[in-house]
Amino acid sequence: MTKLIYTASACIVLLVAFVSAARRNEFIPDPSASRPADDKILALATVVDTKIDDFQVCTLRVTHVYRGPATVQGKTFTAEAPNPNVIGGTTSPGGMLDQPQSVGDKSIWLLQDAESGLCKAQGDSVDQYGLRWPVCQRDGGSRFENCKALAGAVESTGKLKPEAQLEAWKTLVASPVPEISRWAVLSLVDTDPAGNEKFLHGLLINPKIAVAGRLAVDNWLVDTNEKAWANSAERLELLEGLVKQKLNEDDGKLLYSHLDLIAQAQANSYTTKIPQAKFLAILTLGVANRETPRSASNALRVICRLAEQEAYRTTCFATMFDLVQHSPLADVRQETVEYLISCIKLNGQEIAEIQAARQAAKDEASKRLLDQLLAGPPKN
Repeated sequence: MTKLIYTASACIVLLVAFVSAARRNEFIPDPSASRPADDKILALATVVDTKIDDFQVCTLRVTHVYRGPATVQGKTFTAEAPNPNVIGGTTSPGGMLDQPQSVGDKSIWLLQDAESGLCKAQGDSVDQYGLRWPVCQRDGGSRFENCKALAGAVESTGKLKPEAQLEAWKTLVASPVPEISRWAVLSLVDTDPAGNEKFLHGLLINPKIAVAGRLAVDNWLVDTNEKAWANSAERLELLEGLVKQKLNEDDGKLLYSHLDLIAQAQANSYTTKIPQAKFLAILTLGVANRETPRSASNALRVICRLAEQEAYRTTCFATMFDLVQHSPLADVRQETVEYLISCIKLNGQEIAEIQAARQAAKDEASKRLLDQLLAGPPKN
């Protein structure tokens, strides 16, 4: 049984599910619309054989079914992975695994049992439970164990009655496992969005809720009520608070991926936009955050994304040039120069501003950075 990381109250709710285990051939129920259609199977599989052709062909055996008919357990299916004997080896056109596999390696899959046999689920259903599948042990980091905990939560809550499921999801939004928190939010949204709206809003200002869970609520609010939410004071306060918060590296990546998507949406004429000055001010706070790993790099990358849009180009230059001149952090000033060179082709007025600043500069570090800006990208 998967060892899950839950709050004490979550464990009490889920204990009922473990005690009343499903019969061997019973289909594990899950009424949440955030899960795939009933022919999709969430399962743990182990590599039992590999063969090398132009790519690696792996045979996997299902060793645990989290959701689906128990009769699938023990069945095998094949998947392709890169050839481990070729540097940069690619998979076949239908390749499914990012890393070469060895016998004994484990992965979690969303499968379907077709007439031709067990295979990876096709279509949009691979984006379920807030993730894309498969998730492999060889992916590294904490992702596999987190997703294994998520799959265990799917299995456990699937055995509960609808009323108990609802309470379990409300508890699991506070899970420290980001994948579980996000999935619990998606389940509440899909089951009864109107009835859970007040509860979901409360998650946004709760620092105990995982970043993934709060961003899932943000996405839902944009999807359902964009005009009221996208530029609301409450949303801007949420984003500002997150970029200032001390986050681990994974949460930081997740936050800036979210901000990058917001930046891309700013280019759409039909979307409600965050005012330029406010969005750039939020990102500038991220540049100054010294407690979240790579926060400055990630924030500068989003500013560069905005600079791709003509409407943002001038304000992005002004924001980055101000950081080059006035940031108290030497490494941030250097990194900003490098990003500015890479993403903005300077016009005559901007070159004149940099030249004027260069003439007025008194310290050698500032002169060097401004000279680097004026030199532009390296000549090939």
